[in-house]
Amino acid sequence: MSRRRKKQAFDINNPQHVKERNADLEFEQDSAADELIRLLDTYTGRAYIWRYISYCEVFSSSYRGEDELHKTLFREGKRAVGQMMVNEILTHYPKAFTLMQSEAAKRDKERKGDI
Repeated sequence: MSRRRKKQAFDINNPQHVKERNADLEFEQDSAADELIRLLDTYTGRAYIWRYISYCEVFSSSYRGEDELHKTLFREGKRAVGQMMVNEILTHYPKAFTLMQSEAAKRDKERKGDI
């Protein structure tokens, strides 16, 4: 039977705890950025991300005139998630965003039969 050492509670006044917490957060952020870059390095990854950015209606207004408030708020929630995704892409791999835009435009033309 193994015994686990009980994890010590975080104490903001303890410099060692703060240092360890900051290191953990930095590692998590770096890992997330690496995962995003690997995804954006592939055509299928960019297409997948673009589909969700489009679904989130990042480039549209959430307000639709005399709409019910709860619908506007729901769309605004979707939009906030999409904006977070766009911000992460523009922070870590801005060239991928413009590439995604051009690839999406090409797919749209192919679907419509314009090519």
